[in-house]
Amino acid sequence: MIKKRVGLLLSLFVFILSSHTASANPFFLSNDILVLNPNDGLSVCSTSLNVTGSSNVEIVLKVLTSAGMSLEQAAGVAGNLVVESASETINPAAEEFPGQDRGGKGVVQWTADRWRGADGLRAFAEYKGTDWSDMNTQMEFILWEVGKGAAWNGKPGGAERRGWQATIQETTPSAAAETWMLTYERPGTPHLDRRIAAANRIYQQFSSQQLGEVTIGTDNCGGGVVAGNITSTAKNLAWPHKVSIKRGTSDRYGEDVAKPEYVKAVEEVHSSINQAMFTDCGVFVSTVMRSSGVDPEYPLRGTSTQLPYVLSSSKYKTFTAQSESELQPGDIMIRDGHTYIYVGSYTAPEDNKEYKAVGASWYTRPPSGHDLYLSGEGNGDISTSSAFTVARYIGG
Repeated sequence: MIKKRVGLLLSLFVFILSSHTASANPFFLSNDILVLNPNDGLSVCSTSLNVTGSSNVEIVLKVLTSAGMSLEQAAGVAGNLVVESASETINPAAEEFPGQDRGGKGVVQWTADRWRGADGLRAFAEYKGTDWSDMNTQMEFILWEVGKGAAWNGKPGGAERRGWQATIQETTPSAAAETWMLTYERPGTPHLDRRIAAANRIYQQFSSQQLGEVTIGTDNCGGGVVAGNITSTAKNLAWPHKVSIKRGTSDRYGEDVAKPEYVKAVEEVHSSINQAMFTDCGVFVSTVMRSSGVDPEYPLRGTSTQLPYVLSSSKYKTFTAQSESELQPGDIMIRDGHTYIYVGSYTAPEDNKEYKAVGASWYTRPPSGHDLYLSGEGNGDISTSSAFTVARYIGG
């Protein structure tokens, strides 16, 4: 029997491409905003995860890979859920004692307080207004427990963070399955051979498929910050599509078109607001690094200060990349004059375009979808052609 306390909240950011109309916010009309949210800059997001797939196995893989796991690691977790729920397709309605308020419940077979306690799955589902046996609800719950989701009802989560941290160090489905079992599931009867076999089957089945990506956000769209995660925080604080505005230099310029989550984060990280801070590329990167807690010492502003910092700090591995294949999501791209964050390929629903990075441009663009380039050559917002330094956070 597995004892676990689990929970979480995710959100999907939903935006709609709009054209300039007389009913739009006057700020948009007077500043030549090329792409805007029709809700006049308000964040539009859901408090629920709503992921679909060919099976619950695919849903598990989509959520976990979007949260930062490799497919091998996610398959290891999925293999565990197959065994726990006694179903090759993963059954969220699984009950050890059907109809009774005891025994294991759901894909993890949560028990005791982890099922019926104040922080348990049942309370979480009631808080959300969903059924405890809903697959998306249980995936939200798992991620909250490992510290990958926002707080719910004032509860920050993360009690099972070590399970996640240990599993993401593994490189094969078999190793990930065993590590997740030992550090997160902790079952009375291991059945490790079955977990490993299921993990390997799942990996083989999905290794050649494109899963798609789920955007992980916050419970009320008021934060956007995911503790310890550069990529998720960067994507949550930036519009997914490219947003361009007429040039402006006032202190709070760009505030009305930046995501509200980003405005809040900037105000919490920076003690003063000046010189179009909501469009400053360096401010965006420092806000991501500091608000996520990854690097509280990251220089607040100015690539001329930030570049020497990453080059001299033992927290970062720095190098010049020749191709995208050398990059990892969360890498900071920086050179004297510009900086942005590589997040990996995604398609923005607003313009149906593929982006691989997010960033801002001083005076002309709040944090939003950003083109990937390794040098300034041929790019209008870069004055010289010198290469970007890749700064990868490695801890320390």
